[in-house]
Amino acid sequence: KQALKNTSKGDSFYIGYSADKGEGNTLYTKTAIDEYEDENGTVYNSWAAKLSSTNRTYDTIEDAVAEANDGDTLTISAGTHTITNAPLTISKRINLVGAGADKTTIVGTVKYQLAAVAEDANAALSVSDINFTAGEDALQGLVFTSTVNTKQYVDISVSDCSFNDWTYGIALHSHVNGSTLTVSGNEFNTWCGINFNQDTKTTGQIANN
Repeated sequence: KQALKNTSKGDSFYIGYSADKGEGNTLYTKTAIDEYEDENGTVYNSWAAKLSSTNRTYDTIEDAVAEANDGDTLTISAGTHTITNAPLTISKRINLVGAGADKTTIVGTVKYQLAAVAEDANAALSVSDINFTAGEDALQGLVFTSTVNTKQYVDISVSDCSFNDWTYGIALHSHVNGSTLTVSGNEFNTWCGINFNQDTKTTGQIANN
């Protein structure tokens, strides 16, 4: 980030294990005020997350989640983002989208604590294009839970993500009632890909994973 701030558009710089060009170093080129590109064409940003409703950027995903509201989308930049105090609990219906599962990695559990919502509210949230990798706690990667005896009625979509080294990649807890979970185009390198607790009004669609 510091190298990006101290360079101009078109400048190149190395990031790696040593000050000189050599093994372990990668050449980056600044392409915009807050962007740089590596030798393979992957674009990185000086920020971790960008909030759709305000276009504001944040240094951590946690800071962005704190200021987001229901229906907002957080764009997570390419690179590896480690959750400082995992799990990262999200109590709002926030969409998360990365730069691609091969480019954006979140280390640590992300847990959605879903609030009750009316059946006719057309509530939805989506998570896509992110690699979820286990941190110190490797039990559950992406979790959806709620409060006992509530109905959420949320259409949940998880697509084009990857889950690595978890016991359970995706977990839909039994307290999530009345919701729909659609899982498609994901890759699971886990003991169990999806832990799904179904009630009479909760459905799941699993395809092409």
